[in-house]
Amino acid sequence: MEPETVESGRKQSVEPNEQRTTNNEQRDFLWPAVLLLSTGAICALTFANVQSPLRGALALWFLLICPGLALVRLLRIGGILIEWMLTITVSIALDTGVATVMVYAGQWSPNRGLAVLAVITVAGAVLQLQLHERKGASRQVAV
Repeated sequence: MEPETVESGRKQSVEPNEQRTTNNEQRDFLWPAVLLLSTGAICALTFANVQSPLRGALALWFLLICPGLALVRLLRIGGILIEWMLTITVSIALDTGVATVMVYAGQWSPNRGLAVLAVITVAGAVLQLQLHERKGASRQVAV
């Protein structure tokens, strides 16, 4: 059974591949936006020294998900479960790596560590958007 859309009172059939492409395009913009908003929010709360339970919850979300998601989505793995498992693993590895380098360098600072992770996250989100833009441009040329 084909999905249908209603446009101007007429029913039009939507190809399943078109619908899947639209969902993927929305997802391609959704996650970079979530990453950028999460990074901005945790940096604002942390650098403004806001004492709130929200800050703790947002820090946990950011540290466990955001840096890894920014990089793992660049791999275009496809499997949701594998993508999320790698996201958490890569995030923990990045958190640990940044902290370890800072301790060995004698430059330990939670705020600096957050700043490094924020730069990694923003860079990954921007790369995701650029790859999506290139993919869209190549699709338009191919048509």
